[in-house]
Amino acid sequence: MSKYAQDVRKILDDVILYEDYEDDTNLIEEGILDSLMVVYLVSQLEEKYHIKIDGHFIVPEHFSSINRIAGFLKRWENGPQSELQAEFDGR
Repeated sequence: MSKYAQDVRKILDDVILYEDYEDDTNLIEEGILDSLMVVYLVSQLEEKYHIKIDGHFIVPEHFSSINRIAGFLKRWENGPQSELQAEFDGR
């Protein structure tokens, strides 16, 4: 498990009670992660990593599972908006 995945799991474990999920579980489709939890998660990630995640990047493709969130954070670290913007524009 990557450092990002560990951090995301720790944040989620603080707010998701009594749910069993894996790093690749689609948290949105399974009804585990709702919009308010996504807002909380984003605010915690911004605080932890000292970043600002633009609203148009907060989409299910980036925030549906722990692995996807970790991948998003890794790409953000490697070139915050350029690579992600190109990916977003190509949808």
